[in-house]
Amino acid sequence: MGALKILEVNYSLRIEDEDREAARRRHALSNRKFLESLERERVGAELAFIRQVVLQDPASAEIYKFLQLSKGGAEAAYGEIYDRLAVLCSEWSPDGQWVLLARVLHEFLTELPPAAKEDLLVIIQACMEASGRLDLVDKVRAVVDRVDS
Repeated sequence: MGALKILEVNYSLRIEDEDREAARRRHALSNRKFLESLERERVGAELAFIRQVVLQDPASAEIYKFLQLSKGGAEAAYGEIYDRLAVLCSEWSPDGQWVLLARVLHEFLTELPPAAKEDLLVIIQACMEASGRLDLVDKVRAVVDRVDS
């Protein structure tokens, strides 16, 4: 029996233009879906960060605003933000005046009967009105209405 010996092989592969275009579209769609997924994850992580860290106190919010401005190249606002941040950090630290006062008021209000709470709201609204802050009077009313409903 004789042996067959292959000395040379030539082949050619040709991809049809329609197939090449379909593969390109499929690859582009896959990339777009992947990038959209990454963007959703990034936005979700940023929102979680804002809820958990930034919105915890005014100083954290100012720091976040400062960082966002620094990304945009708003160097002119740095001095003003630094000053405001220093004030907020001292006011809203755990042993800051307003934090301690809020704790005391919270303790006082939890023990106050409902009728006395309503009287206190009337007094607070009168103080705000006397100081010309009608916008705050409206905000207090809105909070009370929301809680009552």
